[in-house]
Amino acid sequence: MLAIDMPTHIDQIEADDYKPTKAALAFELYQFDRLFPSILEQLMAGLLLTTIFATDHRGYDRGRFLAWVNRSIDRKTAYRQAKSIGVEVLVDETIGIADAVSSLEDVQRSALRIKTRQWYAAKTDPKKFGDTKQVDITTVDLTPDKFKELNTSDIKRLLLEGEYTVET
Repeated sequence: MLAIDMPTHIDQIEADDYKPTKAALAFELYQFDRLFPSILEQLMAGLLLTTIFATDHRGYDRGRFLAWVNRSIDRKTAYRQAKSIGVEVLVDETIGIADAVSSLEDVQRSALRIKTRQWYAAKTDPKKFGDTKQVDITTVDLTPDKFKELNTSDIKRLLLEGEYTVET
């Protein structure tokens, strides 16, 4: 007789071994549709999707939720708008965090909380909260005839430094 070690309790099953049935996946998608307005509200309040899913007792998969969101332009737009509002809420919190400091440990913790919010804001909405980099571009109106008039040092300077002065 062949002996097989079967788990005696659901907690003994490895997470990687769990494969939801088609019916379970369909029900999950139905629930996503039902819960979507509530999730958007929580995102607008500044909660992270990780926190929303971690505190939900149903144990839905965050990756499948994001895939479901991305399958619809309307859902994707609503999700991005909610996250954008939530980022503004988190950015607003940074002033309160900075003002509420009372001990050295509080200072270090508060600095970390502020930096984390700044990083998250910059990654989530780089146009509004990201570091801006300005690039100055100068073009040179260099016709083939003008190019023929250049000497070797002018060509090197143009290629290496981007500088070229037209002598008249």
